[in-house]
Amino acid sequence: ISKSVTDTYNKLELNLNVVAGEFNLVDSDIPEYLTLNSKYSENGGVPSVKETKGNETLTLDFKQEFKPQVFQFNSDSKYNMVVGQKLAVNKLSLNLTAGESDITLNKVKTNAIDLKMTAGDTSLTFSEDSLPERIDVKLVAGSLSINIPTTVGVEINSNSVAGSSMYNKTKLSENGTSQFNTDKAKKVVINID
Repeated sequence: ISKSVTDTYNKLELNLNVVAGEFNLVDSDIPEYLTLNSKYSENGGVPSVKETKGNETLTLDFKQEFKPQVFQFNSDSKYNMVVGQKLAVNKLSLNLTAGESDITLNKVKTNAIDLKMTAGDTSLTFSEDSLPERIDVKLVAGSLSINIPTTVGVEINSNSVAGSSMYNKTKLSENGTSQFNTDKAKKVVINID
């Protein structure tokens, strides 16, 4: 799947619903605003990307489609999505039911991240240029790893009863506030519930 920019948009919203398998999102200087390469079984996990065009915002909804009663949590499906650098990501929403996700953004500016994890593992990696001011995470179970340059001040408010969280390979407490690099001008707030 490849989507090219033919209309004028200022912002991109990505809504990613991953039920099972491995999902990777990176940015690149590709001319398209989105490319998606997928591997999935004939029984399900077929990728679908729906486009909704607003005045200045283009919204893309990714989901997996499974045949009735054929769903597999141990799916070997793999999805590699590349987002182009032409549009800032106004909002990135990821709903991970199971499986693994790896989001690595180096150049595309993101304004807001909303992550819901039922199970599975997620890694979020940002550069100083791509980092939003706020990341909200609902962690039911699973493992979350957040990687942010040490040139950025970080406040992490954690109130999670299950799952584990790490910031730059440092395990976070399940409850409480942790602060890192507080002397830095650029800051990000991460809320984990």
